[in-house]
Amino acid sequence: MDDVERRKDVFAWFGGAAYYAQCFEAELQTLLLLTYRLNHPNASLSDLDGIDIRISGKNLGALLQELGKSFTLHPEFSALLNTYREKRNYLMHHFFFDNARKLFSPHGCDAIVEELKELSRVFQEADAIAQEMSKRMRKLAGISEDQIDAIVRAELKKDTEQDEKDD
Repeated sequence: MDDVERRKDVFAWFGGAAYYAQCFEAELQTLLLLTYRLNHPNASLSDLDGIDIRISGKNLGALLQELGKSFTLHPEFSALLNTYREKRNYLMHHFFFDNARKLFSPHGCDAIVEELKELSRVFQEADAIAQEMSKRMRKLAGISEDQIDAIVRAELKKDTEQDEKDD
């Protein structure tokens, strides 16, 4: 594999790690919206839209602060969440600066890919935890997994139909 292909591999793995970090953030947003819905069962759709917009504008650190306001977090769990935040911030704000020299050697690119694979695994783990929490909150809210699946299928169908129109 030549140097250009190795760097492409690095960038692909960076994209994957960033994607999984974003999935984690999005799941936290869902969890916080569900929490609001449970605490405010009579909230209007307009209220929920406003909360969704407010939550969606928050970074990971702010989302974790909101989570801490909504739940009593065990100190070890809180520390784990902060580790996820630190790793996410490292990936998005420092990763390429810290690893720039490695991009110019095959061995360096391989080392970067291994680090990105580990970061991807960490963010997948974080997302799985947040998904499990959301699943439990949906159950408390009386929202079945079948209802969620139906919503996802409907959204995917809309996206597919839009893509076909765009082509």
